[in-house]
Amino acid sequence: MPPSKQEFTEVELPYSIHSWSSYSADYHPKNILIDNPSEQSSRWSSEENNLLQFILLRLEQVSLIRRITFGKYFKAHICNLKEFKIYGGLAIEHMMELFHGGLNNDEKKEHFSITCKYKELEVPCKFIKIVPILAWGSNFNFSIWYCTDVCFLKFF
Repeated sequence: MPPSKQEFTEVELPYSIHSWSSYSADYHPKNILIDNPSEQSSRWSSEENNLLQFILLRLEQVSLIRRITFGKYFKAHICNLKEFKIYGGLAIEHMMELFHGGLNNDEKKEHFSITCKYKELEVPCKFIKIVPILAWGSNFNFSIWYCTDVCFLKFF
């Protein structure tokens, strides 16, 4: 029997950094947990700009994802993600593409609606993988300044 709407509540979902491909100097992946747009070092920055770069988030609870928000530096930055993909799933080795798009190169937070569906059925996620493809500056490393998830949380 499908759950009723009363079983879902929209919340900002806590997460931790599970793993990452690389990072440069002081730009550790944990920096995306804090929204500090005026601080130059408040970001994850990859060590390289190839398609093998990623950051993997582990959600505190299994959830039905509805939206993801990216914060940015207080002004345009050449390392902002011009193009990226988001994957999600219950297991790291079985993730589905949830989103393919990019950020505007400005200072405004951006919200993206996403859902994890397979054959019209919603699939809950435990992991979210962000895969940068292209930065605004050619041949520059990728940066994520701040990331937060908003979801409909199912209480299992």
